[in-house]
Amino acid sequence: MGPGKRPAPPPRHRPLPGGAPGGDSWEHVAAWYDALAEERGTEFHQRVIIPGLLRLLALKPGERALDMACGQGAVSRALRRAGASVTGVDLSAKLIELAKQRSSRDIRYLVGDARKLDGLEDARFDAVVCVLAAQNIDPIEPLFAEGARLLRPGGRLALVVNHPAFRIPRQSGWRWDERRKLVFREVDAYLTPLRIPIDMRPFRGKGRSVT
Repeated sequence: MGPGKRPAPPPRHRPLPGGAPGGDSWEHVAAWYDALAEERGTEFHQRVIIPGLLRLLALKPGERALDMACGQGAVSRALRRAGASVTGVDLSAKLIELAKQRSSRDIRYLVGDARKLDGLEDARFDAVVCVLAAQNIDPIEPLFAEGARLLRPGGRLALVVNHPAFRIPRQSGWRWDERRKLVFREVDAYLTPLRIPIDMRPFRGKGRSVT
């Protein structure tokens, strides 16, 4: 925070039933993630994820879209720019507050757990998206159940996840084959359920945040 800047006001949110932030949310790394993603998301969001997502969804003006685990709202804002009526939900109250600060008032943001969104009515949405979050949700089955419940008949569910083989923390890495003079990717524990803490600030030394 720079000199003369006032601290942000406390979060103003309307929690969904069962949606109180807990140990599995990104609450404790919210400021770090907001600094990384900023207004339109990371470069990967801008160049790969969002363009591909919008092509898949083919949203029509006025269609209703739900952004599950929306973080600070980069994808929600892209859906709104595409003409959708958007609701974003995240378990972190801090990220929801940051999403509100970065977004226009016509995007509805709620604090809640994507696995149990009782405050949202059945068959409400034409499209449901979950971007780079499903791999961090455990158990994952309720995420799909809620997506099915909240989608209207014929609606679209789109998930973006890290590759399940080549991006396994502590179970994958680059190797050099001296005999063949080749670089290759070594993968252990393929398709094996794991819970691995991730250091979100690997170069900060003491006081690093792990999620």
